Amino acid sequence: TTKGTFWRVSGYLGINPTTGQQVNINKRGFASKREAMLYFSEAVTNLEKNIYEVKSSSKTYKQVYEEWLEQYKQDVKESTYHQMITSMNKDVLPYIGNLKIDKIQPVKIQQLLNDWHKRYVNYKKMYWRMLKPFEYALKHGYIHFRIEDRITIPKDKRIKADKKQFYTKDELQELLSCMEQNIQPIWYVFFRLLAFTGMRKGEALALEWSDIDFDNKIIHITKGVSLDENDIPIISTPKTNKSVRSVSIDNETVLTLKKWKLEQAKKLMKKGINSLNKHQLLFTYHNNKLYRPCYVNDWLDTIINTYGLKKITIHGFRHSHCSLLFEMGTPIQVVQERLGHTNIKTTMDIYTHVTEKQRDEIADNFAKYVNF
Repeated sequence: TTKGTFWRVSGYLGINPTTGQQVNINKRGFASKREAMLYFSEAVTNLEKNIYEVKSSSKTYKQVYEEWLEQYKQDVKESTYHQMITSMNKDVLPYIGNLKIDKIQPVKIQQLLNDWHKRYVNYKKMYWRMLKPFEYALKHGYIHFRIEDRITIPKDKRIKADKKQFYTKDELQELLSCMEQNIQPIWYVFFRLLAFTGMRKGEALALEWSDIDFDNKIIHITKGVSLDENDIPIISTPKTNKSVRSVSIDNETVLTLKKWKLEQAKKLMKKGINSLNKHQLLFTYHNNKLYRPCYVNDWLDTIINTYGLKKITIHGFRHSHCSLLFEMGTPIQVVQERLGHTNIKTTMDIYTHVTEKQRDEIADNFAKYVNF
C-alpha cells in the first residue's frame, strides 16, 4: 500500500521453520514500489532459507561498521586502516554510531554531510568513509536501499588550487640554492633527491643506504614511511605495486649523497651510534629515529618563508620533476614508470599542463621556423 510518497510492506509472511510460529512483516519508508517488492522477496527467501531471524535483526550502525572493519583491515595498509578508524571515531560514530542502521533516515545523513561541508575541506572523503558500512549493510540484507541515492552532495565552493603550482627549472634552482646556504644540510639533500628523482616524501624517508647503488647510479625504491594505528611512524609497503621501481640518478646527486653519508656517519658517531649497519636510513633525527612525514613540510615552509619563494607543497616537487621530464621530450610511458604512477591518467594530467604552455607558443615558434 502507499502512504504519502512512501511504500509500505505489511501482512503475513509465512511460518518460521525453526519456531513453527507464523511471521508477520511490517516495514514502511520505501521510496518506490520496486524497493518494497525487493524487500518482500528477500524476506520470503530468507524465511525459506531459515535465516530470516538473522537478517531481520536490527543492528546499530556501529555494529555493522565493526563487522565491515574486520574485512577492511585485511585489504588495506596499516596506515590507511588507521586513518579510517581515526576519522570514523571522531566524525561519524559519535553522531550515528548508536542508531539502528535500518532506522537511519537519509535526512540525518544529509544534515551531517551539510555540516561537514561548512567545516571541512575533505568533507567528501569523510562522506565516502561513512558510506562503507551502509554498502556492507545493503550487501548483507541489513538495509534495503542505497542511502547515497537519496543524498545530495554539496558543491565544493572553494577556489581550487592551481594545478600548475610547480617549480620551473629556474625556480627549482633558486630554492635548492637557498637550501644549500642553510645551516641544515639534511634539507638540501632531501629536497634535491625529491627534485631530481620525483619520488614521494615517504619513499625518500624510508630509504636505506643499501637501497642506493652508487656504482650504477641507481636508487631502488621498495618501501615508504606511514603512521601505524598509534600514530607512530613505521616502514611500510609501498603505496602501490607500481611504486616499487628503480630510478637513475645524476652524478651531482650521487656526490651529494656520498657527502651526506660521511657527514651523517660523523654526527651519529658522536652520539655513539654506528651508521655502517645494513639498514641505516638516509634521513633520521635525534637518536637515529624515523622521521614523521609531516616534519619535512615544516622544512619547506621555513625555507619558502625565509627567502620569499613561491609557495608549493612537497608534492609539487614530484609534479615539477614530471613536468621538466616532459619539457625535455621524455616519452609518457617512461615518465609513468619513473614516477611510479599506477594510472597513466595521472601522468597525462601533468603532461596536459606542459603541453598547454607549448600550445600557446606554437604559433610564434612556427613563424620563426618558416621565416616569412
